[in-house]
Amino acid sequence: LLGNATTYAPASGRIGLSAALEGDHVVITIGNTNDQLAKDDLPHLFESFWRKDSARTDGSHSGLGLSLVAAMLSLMGGTVRVVLNPPGWIQFVVTLPAA
Repeated sequence: LLGNATTYAPASGRIGLSAALEGDHVVITIGNTNDQLAKDDLPHLFESFWRKDSARTDGSHSGLGLSLVAAMLSLMGGTVRVVLNPPGWIQFVVTLPAA
């Protein structure tokens, strides 16, 4: 997720990272500025091979990264969700069992 943030944030953009213990879970939030995504895109981000605009890809990405993140977190008993909050700022929120 951090690699995604550095890859897809614009050159003048920002990246944020936070972690907190919330009850019996660890919550990690990774975000970056991104004005290319809309709310309608969010349900597709974890689909294998989905690309916002395949015409703009340089061929070095396949659209598997986020689907692999979701699958690995599921195996570890965790989850990942994505929000645009505020618009122009995308955040991936990972929740994992603390134990």
